[in-house]
Amino acid sequence: MMPIIARRIIVEAAFDVDPGSIVAWGVTSRADIYCWVTTDADPDHWPVLICGRHTSPEMQLHPMGMAAFLRRLLDDEAVREETISVVLPDEVSFVNWRNA
Repeated sequence: MMPIIARRIIVEAAFDVDPGSIVAWGVTSRADIYCWVTTDADPDHWPVLICGRHTSPEMQLHPMGMAAFLRRLLDDEAVREETISVVLPDEVSFVNWRNA
């Protein structure tokens, strides 16, 4: 069973997916891996999977795209504290790789 995170509610759900359908796209400073589950033909419908080393639960499926997930990560302190092992500064901002 894989917990699905939706509006701060964790729901147990069956999760049976071919590992070849999981594509990593990000990693945190605490070695958690952010992935897409690419089982849908439309990339706009790929949910975010967190394979966490320091998260509870370790595997989390967020039923939203990457942009919505990142927005929640940056905007919702409770999401960061309850489910995701990310420590951010009080004020967050986007830094384009061209300007880093």
